[in-house]
Amino acid sequence: MTNDWPDILVRKASVDRTFDANESQWTQIAPQMIAPDWSLRFAEHATGTEIIGLDPTKSFGVSIQPFFAKETSLPITVVIGTYFRLGMFPLLTEKDKLEMELEAQKRTW
Repeated sequence: MTNDWPDILVRKASVDRTFDANESQWTQIAPQMIAPDWSLRFAEHATGTEIIGLDPTKSFGVSIQPFFAKETSLPITVVIGTYFRLGMFPLLTEKDKLEMELEAQKRTW
């Protein structure tokens, strides 16, 4: 599948860093998770702050949202989302789906 967006929007090291931070530490390091030339937005939730980074030139973005049980605890889970402007993401063929499944099975976290 050909495209002009990065192969990896969020690196494992960033996810590991997120899991090592409590809620107040997360609010300090969160802006560093997004490329400096991207627009950065914050969404406050009862379970923690979500950051949303949008690439102004390529019409896609990423969000990172850790879920905290309490302010002093480490995250229970981290949800990462990717966003594409309507029409930017090509229709997936069966071959594309198979390639993505095979690649996902190779990844070790």
